[in-house]
Amino acid sequence: MPATQHQEVRTRNAESRDQETEKPFWEKARDDPIAAATIAVAFFTFCLIVVGYWQSRQLSKTVDAMRDNFLSTHRPKIRVKHLVPNPEIESGKPINVKLVIVNVGVTEAFVKELAIKSLILPSSKKLPPRPQYSGGIARLDPGRLESGVTIPLKEVTIHDPLTDAEHAAIRGGSQKLYCYGYIRYEDARKRIRDTAFCRAWEPSVGVGALSEPGRFVNVDDPDYEYQD
Repeated sequence: MPATQHQEVRTRNAESRDQETEKPFWEKARDDPIAAATIAVAFFTFCLIVVGYWQSRQLSKTVDAMRDNFLSTHRPKIRVKHLVPNPEIESGKPINVKLVIVNVGVTEAFVKELAIKSLILPSSKKLPPRPQYSGGIARLDPGRLESGVTIPLKEVTIHDPLTDAEHAAIRGGSQKLYCYGYIRYEDARKRIRDTAFCRAWEPSVGVGALSEPGRFVNVDDPDYEYQD
């Protein structure tokens, strides 16, 4: 073959390679079965990733909804189990009380806040329509309270020392000593709940009554005694 023809063949081959190189990727893939199969697999894999992500999001939402529903119907419930004076209530001494609470619900609670106050009223007078808690609120360190667990809270001073006249009036029945407040806590979804309580002190009677602490009894008043 003459040299000129060899040169023309080489030129055409080079042009063909240049044209092949300049082809868009999709045209090359169309002409190359392996490349087309690779693209198809990659696209299919991408679709699987998208579908898997969407399904995981839907599953997460479903699980959250089920958990929220469970926690709404199986909530913690804190109840005031005991409210005891410590020591006995006497004239000339501040009134200290100790609160014991229990979680009677089926899920855990996180105790956040305590409010507790005292009030002395004539026995013939009713409690105010709204409890007043100013000055009696204590922030508590978050305390986890499992279902069925009972814990005592720290001792709290609820009243300045009683005068002799106040002490005699309360023991004689002409006046009544109340202790009221609330326990604020969160459930597992961080929803705030309150348990309010109100107790009236009943002094001991009979021989040796002055040396006995008496007891606080429940007051049936929905403004003071309730569970959210």
